[in-house]
Amino acid sequence: MSRVMVFATIGSVILIALFTTFLAELWPDHVPYILPIFVALFWFVVLASNKKLRDGCRTVIERYSADFVEENFYGLG
Repeated sequence: MSRVMVFATIGSVILIALFTTFLAELWPDHVPYILPIFVALFWFVVLASNKKLRDGCRTVIERYSADFVEENFYGLG
């Protein structure tokens, strides 16, 4: 696993721990809604900051979105 993925995983664990301990006391009703947004934003920043991961994600998204649109457009899916 690359160093960036390890950093992102550790950062996600820290974010989850922060939200479930400190911020849960401040906003107990909003944590289930805010936590996934912050984790997703954190991963987005990590992926956007690393060129190799960004290009890999773009390739996967372009490949599968083109297949999905083609299958649905022609009624094959």
